[in-house]
Amino acid sequence: MVDVIDETFVVARPADVAAAVKDPGFLARVFPRLGLIVFEDRGDEGVRLTVTGELVGTNEFWVEPWGDGAIVHYYLRADPTRKGSATEPRTGPPRRLWRQAVRMRTAHCARLKAGLNEVKDRLEAGRAPGMPPEWAVPPAPAASAATAAKSPARRRAGSAGSGSAQSA
Repeated sequence: MVDVIDETFVVARPADVAAAVKDPGFLARVFPRLGLIVFEDRGDEGVRLTVTGELVGTNEFWVEPWGDGAIVHYYLRADPTRKGSATEPRTGPPRRLWRQAVRMRTAHCARLKAGLNEVKDRLEAGRAPGMPPEWAVPPAPAASAATAAKSPARRRAGSAGSGSAQSA
């Protein structure tokens, strides 16, 4: 059995993240030896897939809105397939099956993380590290001239003589 659970945070609109992980080109690049059939398109919440090919089982990308972005939860539960079959699970000595499953899981996880990091890099492009994306920053409330003149920071700045606040 190949069981994979992964979570990746992406600072982007959840709808954009969902569209990226459901893109057939993304799925083909990340999972080249798998046939993936959508059995439930969950809209902005992701997609559930049937897996055939090198593995047979189920796969899910669940996109959860979180803070100023989304967490991509990834689940795979599948068995390696018998040589020459895309749907029949492999049989044999348990130790051999386990070693093959470990190798397949390792390769699958490396491709998955590389793909999710590509999505993350593309969707977060232009955002300074540690800063929220422009779409997530609420506009600053407009302060009235009277309120601004009464603020302590404004008085300190004005009393410094240079128009800028002095630090101690």
